[in-house]
Order: sequence, then structure tokens, then C-alpha cells
Amino acid sequence: MKGRVHTVTVTFRPDDGALPREVAVVGETSDWRNGLTLARRDDGSFTRELHLPTGIYAYKLLVDGRHV
Repeated sequence: MKGRVHTVTVTFRPDDGALPREVAVVGETSDWRNGLTLARRDDGSFTRELHLPTGIYAYKLLVDGRHV
């Protein structure tokens, strides 16, 4: 399966009442720099599709610049 690429969807749903302005994902695939911004959806969640080679990756979400 070497070289196979998968589509992975990253979704963040804020706690009730929370209204973040921006959500991004950072991790091993970007050397923990240059976060990829998630798109805000009508239901208040944030989402983004990533295309990653087969593997296990560490990542964090940045909500308004803070790691969560």
C-alpha cells in the first residue's frame, strides 16, 4: 500500500455558546507550522479535507490561535 493517498476529513465542533473566529490544523505533515484553515459551515462547525499518504499522524487544532 506504499504511496497510497487517503482523503481524511478534519472536523471541529465548538462547545455550545462558543463562537471561534478561526480554526486551523497543524501537525507532523507540516512540521507543526503553517496551519491549514478549516472552513466554517452553516451549522457552526469547521471542516477541511486533507489528502495524506497512509500512516498515523500527530496533529493539534488551533482555535483562535490557541492549541486545543
